[in-house]
Amino acid sequence: MAISPVLWICIVFILLVGIGTLIQLIVNLVTSDKLQEIKESKSKLFHIISQFLLSFTCIVAGIGIIEGDYNDGRIYGVMLYIISIGMISYSFLNSAGNFYDDKKWLFFVSSLVVVILAIIFCVLFFIYL
Repeated sequence: MAISPVLWICIVFILLVGIGTLIQLIVNLVTSDKLQEIKESKSKLFHIISQFLLSFTCIVAGIGIIEGDYNDGRIYGVMLYIISIGMISYSFLNSAGNFYDDKKWLFFVSSLVVVILAIIFCVLFFIYL
């Protein structure tokens, strides 16, 4: 199946979010006191695990769409894309709320932009699938 240019944009978005989140998470774990925070608070551990799951799901969804053969019923990429968009929307809306409370306006706005882009790309994905 040939992938349309619009679908490629959707795939690149989901891969960038997945890879970007993974890199940001690893950098934070290596360069900050996150490991000590995890030892002190189990909720931080679950937050880190959920971020890894978000990254993994986004990356596997992008790869699955690229290699998927929808005539044979291998549509795991499409299913994971839907799950990934939901995870991105929840995660970045949650982050936007935290940034709003901390008055970090640039991060607040950028989190909302990612959520809006996720919704737009989800709609485009299903229009051009």
